[in-house]
Amino acid sequence: MADTPENYARIAAFGREFWNRWVRTGLDALAVQATDKHGKDRLRELIANLKLADVTPLAESDWRDKGLDRLPELATVTFRNVDFGNLYGSRPVIFSGFVFPPQMSFAGATFGYHVRFKGSTFGDKATFADATFGVDADFTGATFSGRAHFDGATFGGGAHFDGATFGGWTRFAGATFGDGASFDGATFGGWTRFDGATFGGGAHFDGATFGDQVRCDRTTFGDRASFDGATFGAHARFNGATFGKHASFGGATFGDWARFAGATFGLGASFEGRTEDQLRDILKNAIPPTLPNAKHRDAWVNARLSAAKPNRFGWISFAGANFLGECSFIGRVFAGPVGFQAARFGKPPEFAGTEGHGFIDPHGMSVSFPRRWWWPFANRGVQSETSARIRRLRKIMADIHAQDVERALFILERRAERAIAWNGVAAKPLYLAPWRFLKTSGLTLLQVAYQALSNFGRSIVLPFVWLFASVAGFHAAYWQFWAKPVRALSFFDRDLISYSLGNLLPFVNTLSPARGEVLKRLFCPTDVSGACVASRFGEIIVPIRVELLALGEGIINAVLLFLLLQAIRNYFKMK
Repeated sequence: MADTPENYARIAAFGREFWNRWVRTGLDALAVQATDKHGKDRLRELIANLKLADVTPLAESDWRDKGLDRLPELATVTFRNVDFGNLYGSRPVIFSGFVFPPQMSFAGATFGYHVRFKGSTFGDKATFADATFGVDADFTGATFSGRAHFDGATFGGGAHFDGATFGGWTRFAGATFGDGASFDGATFGGWTRFDGATFGGGAHFDGATFGDQVRCDRTTFGDRASFDGATFGAHARFNGATFGKHASFGGATFGDWARFAGATFGLGASFEGRTEDQLRDILKNAIPPTLPNAKHRDAWVNARLSAAKPNRFGWISFAGANFLGECSFIGRVFAGPVGFQAARFGKPPEFAGTEGHGFIDPHGMSVSFPRRWWWPFANRGVQSETSARIRRLRKIMADIHAQDVERALFILERRAERAIAWNGVAAKPLYLAPWRFLKTSGLTLLQVAYQALSNFGRSIVLPFVWLFASVAGFHAAYWQFWAKPVRALSFFDRDLISYSLGNLLPFVNTLSPARGEVLKRLFCPTDVSGACVASRFGEIIVPIRVELLALGEGIINAVLLFLLLQAIRNYFKMK
């Protein structure tokens, strides 16, 4: 029988007991050859033990035909590119409890609907790169003593690695998982990588323990991804990762630092702290099913509890992260730098019961809430709890002297109050509360104007631009409605421009002697000699339409100048 992957698959089909004895015989033979150059008698004894009839359905006469009359050469054992669907048909592929050689490869293999590696043991290196699994791949309680490579592997629904133990280096980079992938209670060694992997809905890592390095950069998780009660080693990275709805890291323990820079969270994300009793309940639900009895299960839970800090954050970064929906940090204690630089929250986050706020860096953080496109203040999703969350967050920002963020939250709180007020208006017919409608409308229009003219006193550019537009617009109005019988004026007449600019500071400009000369040249009729002919009372009569325009310009420019000065003050404001 040739040493081909298909033939090794047929040997595996004899069952676990035969396969394990076959592999252990090969391992014993390697040990004998390494320690005893004259161990031929021992080797013959190993072969004899291998041929016992109770571990294989083959008759003695079939050994030579099957190539089993010699010791296995474990270095050549491989299942690379084997199509188990062709070999097994609709039957499940069962490797449960198998002991594999030190170097074992299933790279590129294709499994049928069901494959079982439950409780199997892999040696120094196990490779499943680019393998394809059906709807049910079960690695529950499997042990990977050394390296485990699943790069580019494709799993259907129901990939189970619950309670699995991984050695020093584990890779799932670029792997694709269907719904229901589960790593509950799994133990990962020093290095673990899920870079670029894609998970369907319901991916679970509850109670999992990771080594010093875990990388999930650019990993995509579907809805309900859960890392509740997980313990991360020194460094954990989720940079650029994408989470669907209701991602949860409740009670998760992070080591020296963790990064979620540029990550995107869908509608609902939880980083809440947990008490020891709450964490114990989480771990009990994540106990590996392969543990034999209650004593071992209790020891497993207690070992994880002793290393967990389910309410503590060390150094963690959410710089540039995007939270599309609600996010909660209830009960967390910030014991190291917590970065929210340029983070965006689609709803006000919840920080109730948190401590150590001095470690928070909110520079560039923005908070908003969903709103209807046609009306920026009416929103039935905004309730009184929304305002309460904003106030709690405002207090934290005030305590750490983050003035920019605090002011933005103050504005958001006012907008939330407007939304709640409109919700109250909508709850009753208009004829029952007309004054309430008028009051809410007026305050809303003031907010709209305040935002449009100066972004609530935060923009220096906006009032400056509006001021320039006001002067240009009124200058055009003066030219359009000018008293033509006095004299014809061009659009760029110096006196007309001087009159328009003079209304920037109307109350100061009226005291200027130069203004009187401008008024004479603009409004005073002249005689044959060109001298000004004033009215019989000695006054220069300005047309009423021009006076009204000047009054309007003066009021508008005064408001815009006030907003400009306010924005400058707010920009340089120090507490």
